[in-house]
Amino acid sequence: GDAKGAYEDFDHLIKAGVQLAGAYNGRGRTLLELMNDPDRALLDLNEAIRLRPEGYVLPYIARAKANLLKKNYDAAIADATKAISISAWPEPFHTRGLAKLEKGDRKGALEDLESALRKLNPSASSYKDLLRAIDRAKGTHR
Repeated sequence: GDAKGAYEDFDHLIKAGVQLAGAYNGRGRTLLELMNDPDRALLDLNEAIRLRPEGYVLPYIARAKANLLKKNYDAAIADATKAISISAWPEPFHTRGLAKLEKGDRKGALEDLESALRKLNPSASSYKDLLRAIDRAKGTHR
C-alpha cells in the first residue's frame, strides 16, 4: 500500500495521544517493511512492546526482523522466541532460523526453517526465500 499514508495515519493517532500498542506497532511495521528504516522502526516497536508486553505477537515478529536486518542476531533470536511462545506462526521461525544461520548455527537454523516450511502455505510470497535459506543451512544452493 501507500507507505507515506499509512505512516501518517499511525503518526496522527500517536500524536493525538492514543497510547495504543497497535498504533506504535503499525507505524513501526510501516517504517520497517515499507520504508526500510529499521532504526526508527525499533523505537516504535519497543514502545508497542512496553505498552503491551504480553500476548501481542506482531511487534515481537517485526522487532525480530528489524534486529536481523541490523545484524543484532541474539536480539532477533530472543524476539522470535518470544513471538513463538505467543503464537506458532511460520514467520518467527523463519526469522529465528535466519538469525541462527548468520551466527553459524546451521543445525538450529535448519530446525527452525523446516518448522516454518511445515507451517507455511506453498503459495506464500516468502516460500521460495524459505527454501533458499534451508539450502544455505544444509550447505547447498539453489
